[in-house]
Amino acid sequence: MSVLAALKAIVKSRLILRGCELSDDVDVANQNTDEAIARTLANRVRNVVTVRPIDCAECGDPIEQKRRELIAGTEHCAECAAYFAERNRLLNPR
Repeated sequence: MSVLAALKAIVKSRLILRGCELSDDVDVANQNTDEAIARTLANRVRNVVTVRPIDCAECGDPIEQKRRELIAGTEHCAECAAYFAERNRLLNPR
């Protein structure tokens, strides 16, 4: 048994003798932390998916509602997206 494991065992046995169950406290703390992390991640995902620009980042024209609904997080109108796709195809031939 390592020194650290022995110390943990001693601390745990002393807490049990005092009427405290260390593992219960640690389990509750871990569960609270896991739930807080899950809530934070869920909020971040919800913010990323729901925040959609209304105007194209390139030309400033409005992005069609249907395009914004179908392509989450799109920043370009259909015309600018087609332009960038063609430009990338020409600059990066396979």
